[in-house]
Amino acid sequence: MKVYKLEFKTPLCSGGVLEEVIEFPGSDTIFSAVATTIAETEGEKELIEFCESNPRFSSTFPFFKEKLFIPKPVGLEFLVELRDVEEIKKIKDLRWIEKNLIEKIDKDKIIKFAEKFNENEIFVEKEIARCSKNRINESTNLFMERVFLFSKDAGLYFFYKGEKDLKDLLKILGKIGIGGKKSIGFGKFKVSCEKRRDLFDGELFVLISKCFPKENEIEKILYYKIEERSGWSKNGRKRKIRVLKEGSILKEKIDGRMLKEYGIYRNYLATVYPIRW
Repeated sequence: MKVYKLEFKTPLCSGGVLEEVIEFPGSDTIFSAVATTIAETEGEKELIEFCESNPRFSSTFPFFKEKLFIPKPVGLEFLVELRDVEEIKKIKDLRWIEKNLIEKIDKDKIIKFAEKFNENEIFVEKEIARCSKNRINESTNLFMERVFLFSKDAGLYFFYKGEKDLKDLLKILGKIGIGGKKSIGFGKFKVSCEKRRDLFDGELFVLISKCFPKENEIEKILYYKIEERSGWSKNGRKRKIRVLKEGSILKEKIDGRMLKEYGIYRNYLATVYPIRW
């Protein structure tokens, strides 16, 4: 698998003030952005070939210098067999955990990480005041937009496994922007690609993408969270579906599905990371 790092040059907008949870772009969002760029630069034939090659994307997660972070695995307190109430409290509010800590579980290191980790050193969420103008009566309306601002040497990354090299496409996408409010310059980034990382075998697996599992894969899920995904396409609003959320724990690898609705591909193939627990 390859790791693509996105260092943002402008604020990243992902959701509005009414959203209870503002999240970074998911695997389905990254796939759609890349697919759209292929369609616009290379044509429909190349787009179909790309989609039918079943490329696998993770969602985007924060990085700081050489450290990569993933969502805290669901049920972490049970998996590491925490008994002390104070220890459970320390990891309860964690949203992220350093990737290396789940490769070979070490309870003491996880507790120390939870005590020292401060995500504000990587990024902050802020509200930016903006003004809209009514085109009919020219009245103005002041509103707030929530955005992410990243520290120096920090940004988002994602894993990718597929036949096509994405670096040139991501350079184009970086100039256009990703996330909301691209028309006013939000979400622009520069991209870098790390060498291939060989993944080892594990006894359990953590899901690092959105996933729509096949029916016979449900029994392989150990701990999980579910969310609704929708969105817009040129044909209108996409059908709402429920998918497994990143951080879900699997007893075995699963494939997930590539959905196709009215000619629109929606990538919910599973991307997993092994853990030696």
